[in-house]
Amino acid sequence: MRSIRITVGAALTALALVGALAAPAQAASPASSALAESDPSPSATPVPGPGDLPPLDTDAQSEAPAPVPFDIDVVTGGFVKGAVAYRDPDAGDTTPARGVTVEFSLRDPDTGTFTLVSTATSDGPGLASSFTSQLLPPGDYLVHFTAPVGATVRDVYYDNAIYRDEATLVTVVDGQTTELDTAYLDPKLYWITRFGGSDRYAVAANLALNAFGDSAPVPVLYVASGESYPDALSAGPAAAHQGGGLLLTLRDSIPDSTRAALAELQPQKIVVVGGANTISDSVLAELAAVQPDTLRVAGAGRYESSRAVIDYAFCGLLPDAPRDATPCDGGATNVFVATGANFPDALAAGPAAAHRDGAVLLVPGTASDLDMPTRELLSRLGTLNAAIAGGGASVSGSIEWWLGQLLPGRVERFGGANRYDVAARMNTAVFEGSYEKIYVASGEVFADALSGGPVAASNDAPLYLVQKGCLPESMWRSASALEPIDIYLLGGPNTLNDDVAKLKYLCR
Repeated sequence: MRSIRITVGAALTALALVGALAAPAQAASPASSALAESDPSPSATPVPGPGDLPPLDTDAQSEAPAPVPFDIDVVTGGFVKGAVAYRDPDAGDTTPARGVTVEFSLRDPDTGTFTLVSTATSDGPGLASSFTSQLLPPGDYLVHFTAPVGATVRDVYYDNAIYRDEATLVTVVDGQTTELDTAYLDPKLYWITRFGGSDRYAVAANLALNAFGDSAPVPVLYVASGESYPDALSAGPAAAHQGGGLLLTLRDSIPDSTRAALAELQPQKIVVVGGANTISDSVLAELAAVQPDTLRVAGAGRYESSRAVIDYAFCGLLPDAPRDATPCDGGATNVFVATGANFPDALAAGPAAAHRDGAVLLVPGTASDLDMPTRELLSRLGTLNAAIAGGGASVSGSIEWWLGQLLPGRVERFGGANRYDVAARMNTAVFEGSYEKIYVASGEVFADALSGGPVAASNDAPLYLVQKGCLPESMWRSASALEPIDIYLLGGPNTLNDDVAKLKYLCR
């Protein structure tokens, strides 16, 4: 345990070391580089980004949170002082880090949550720039060092931890001042992990094992076709809502990788998505032999299947249950609406919907209105807000108008010049603040992103779409603004090549 220098004063408070928070099960620090790839335990590779871009314009930009005022006695509390420096580990050089924002967030002992109480700014000459806090109320603190806008360095938590859950907490005690050890901001690198496999079924299995293997038995696994996308587009957010994952299968047989994942994950329930023409009755019977609590959720076509999956996951309605507009137990106050005629917009919408604990509803995008079963579903769910994934060519203005008439809350649309822009704008608006993890999938093939969606959702992380050999500019502008540490690639080199894995090129 690192020692901290403490000075006692008349009206000051001490920071005493509490210890490190437990590291997350799925995250590993760059020092260990122990993450996951084609088997569920690959190594992450650090790479620099292709260049910094300004934030993506959106109507839902976030601002830095303001400190919350506390009613405290001005004669109690303490100060924290320390220094910050930029460091080049390769050269062994350090330079003063002026203008770094130091945030002090107080931990609520009952909930474990943190509230920003005060900030300070580093300044001054010397090998490192110094800072001193304002008077802080007693308690346990998370201390975060944020570089000025435009600096190509990585923000850190005390004591030089890049992951929040690996930060060292300190305790403020009345009547003392604490001098912290120097904080070092190193050059910004991104830790790249590729989830590969011999085929799409192996990729899906590896993703599920990495995300849920340590928590077996999992509450539910959805099984969808790896040969056809429509039935599975609503299944990912449904699985995420129920705390489970998604595996892929062939129509008439279960791939070995899927079987192995089922055996290891020990699902307490299996939900087969799609009719017998998509996943045969013989496969359904094989799955039922693995877990007797297995059922098929399907409808006459992709749109009815989408509604059936949402009804089951969010309302608990079995496929043969009667339906009307009566509100169900549970429901979804937020629904993301996407066309069922193509896959990219709905794929990216999955983790965004899960972030808002919502569903992804497929509609015939060129229709002039919403059919009665869809209207009844929205009523049954108690939906307040809708987000449309895609521009007017994907989901018509008429559908947007009907949503505005039917729902009491907000209807927003995330459009763009192409599928990559749509995903980027949606993620910028939905995922506000900083996120340690992001997921990246092909915008040209559907299979890897289908199974990656629930994994991204389980980590409350966004899913971005990219081209095979480069990063769309809108994608990188949005993604880099989230300050990610780990970037997970979904699929092998034939899907996302090594230039993408090295964050080498922006698409031109």
